[in-house]
Amino acid sequence: MEQESVETRYGVLCNDVAFIRKDETLKKTIEKIGKCLKDVCEDYDKYHHFSIEEKVWYDTYIAYSVNSLFWIHRKLTGKTEDNDEIMHELVKVRSAMVRLKEIKDNATKPRLDGKAAKRFIRAGLYDAQQPHRKRPKNPSNELET
Repeated sequence: MEQESVETRYGVLCNDVAFIRKDETLKKTIEKIGKCLKDVCEDYDKYHHFSIEEKVWYDTYIAYSVNSLFWIHRKLTGKTEDNDEIMHELVKVRSAMVRLKEIKDNATKPRLDGKAAKRFIRAGLYDAQQPHRKRPKNPSNELET
């Protein structure tokens, strides 16, 4: 395809650099969104092989993307009467995504076994004054005091 000149693409606005920059950024963003949606559509063929966690992530991603695109469409066409409802849905989906991330992070964090840690610390302590001290019969009672 032959490159159009700036004058033919923007007409009267050909000297408005800020407008041209915003328009070019919008075009690039729309192309990126199109590529992401194409990838997501290809992933849908594998949806039945996803784990539950992957399905939830996929579904929230799709919900957020569709709501975002609808909001952008409404904004670009000048229809703003329902945008508050759309933004409310976006906030709900975004909070669900944050909650999913928290759940995933908590699942991968190492857990500390307190009783085992106390046993390790007690066994590792050495008292030079009492090298032959006897161990208590019930070590859990000594640690709780």
